[in-house]
Amino acid sequence: MELYKKTFLIVKNNPMLYVVMLILFGIGLVFAFGWTLILMFYYGALLVDGLGEIAQEVDGSIPDLPMISPGFLIVMSVLFVCMYGVVLYLQAGLFRMCKEVIDGQKVRVGLLFTGGAPYFGRIMMLLGILILPLVGLLILAKPVLLDSLHDGMDYAKVGIFLVLVLLVVLLTLGLLAIVIDHVPFRKAWYTGFTLRGGYLTFFLFLLVYTALFLFVAWIGRFDLIGGLLNFVLSLFLYVYVLVWYVQFYLRYRKSE
Repeated sequence: MELYKKTFLIVKNNPMLYVVMLILFGIGLVFAFGWTLILMFYYGALLVDGLGEIAQEVDGSIPDLPMISPGFLIVMSVLFVCMYGVVLYLQAGLFRMCKEVIDGQKVRVGLLFTGGAPYFGRIMMLLGILILPLVGLLILAKPVLLDSLHDGMDYAKVGIFLVLVLLVVLLTLGLLAIVIDHVPFRKAWYTGFTLRGGYLTFFLFLLVYTALFLFVAWIGRFDLIGGLLNFVLSLFLYVYVLVWYVQFYLRYRKSE
């Protein structure tokens, strides 16, 4: 419980962390807007092309339209990996900032954009390892998160999806080793698999966080007040998880 109490006190006494998270929210909105525009143009082009084919049909039948072509999937996967590269770089700065806050220093907002610069090469190498699980998550996101609501849950795909999520989270601990302990990449990438215990704690925390996140998302369905509560609670959860994640690494990292 000490880990949770200390995290709460840090989050409570450093309101600037919320400002930093709001900046990240803004960057996330820009990414989401760009992603939506790409999808709109793609599906718009499909619709126009389909209408042209329909106009040429003599018997009035409607031709089948491919929703996602292999080429488009490749392009979107590349864009997704590039976007995650930016996210990984910003996370590096965020982790350095959190480490300073845990050590009793004030929040330095500028670290969000400059904290990862000295480790850029190692961050990109870590991204290289993350590419396969990230693309896997992108491919499975629709059938697991959307289609399962209407067509029923495919437990095999859900299981693979959760394993990939856990793999990404454990590999991301390598980023903490890089920016906090300046560990070279050849040792940093497998940091998440060589901790001094704490795996059960980590797994249970993920389960609790997921449950809370789903509850907060459910609250957001209730008009204006629900949306406001969703935003405030989400902001708190993201900041709390961030600080907890760094503290977890500091407690269970393998000492040399």
